[in-house]
Amino acid sequence: MTILEKVGNLTDFEKAILNTARAVFEKKGYYETNIEEIALSLSIGKGTIYRHFGNKYMLFYSVVLDILEDTKNFLDKINTIDTFENKLDFFIEQMVKMTLIFGNFIRIFLEEHLYLMKDAYNDKKMKEPYEYFLKTREIFFHSLSDIIRQGKKDGKIMEEVEPMLSAQLIINTIFYYFKNPSAIKLNKKNFFNHRRTKIETAELKQYIYRALGYNGKRSIQ
Repeated sequence: MTILEKVGNLTDFEKAILNTARAVFEKKGYYETNIEEIALSLSIGKGTIYRHFGNKYMLFYSVVLDILEDTKNFLDKINTIDTFENKLDFFIEQMVKMTLIFGNFIRIFLEEHLYLMKDAYNDKKMKEPYEYFLKTREIFFHSLSDIIRQGKKDGKIMEEVEPMLSAQLIINTIFYYFKNPSAIKLNKKNFFNHRRTKIETAELKQYIYRALGYNGKRSIQ
């Protein structure tokens, strides 16, 4: 079973390994983390992790791909939403939620990305999942740029707005706006009941709509 097949068919035990691994990677980074430390956190032998995920690189990318699965799930829902505003609101809300939950891991990944990319292209087993990551990232940016194109077509935002560049800037803005998840106590069971998060998300929406030159008349929730 390839790493891509495994991520789509994880057992509860494998999910637990990935969640623990993500926490350790967030704390120490990829290169400073060792498998034994992750195994000790789970009270299992490191050989068990090797049997399920092969090596540290595959374990790290399994965490990346597991996050991408969540990303693809919410992107699939966008096509079922009607208006430009509802689509953009939904995208921002889901991006904020992902940043709060996975932001520290994403930061580690971005900081060590170039070194990990080099390793990926030196290992045939790793090249496929890395290319899958690149493809999914492209879909992610295109999904938001399509929303922006709809806004232009509907006459809701400035004609001068360039969709793909704007999509990249919006995603970067959301990530860096919430780059310190520990500053906000997240209620994972009922995300938008947390008043501070809701207020800050609303402020972020206002900023993004203004940056796109939104000329609609409805209030942004």
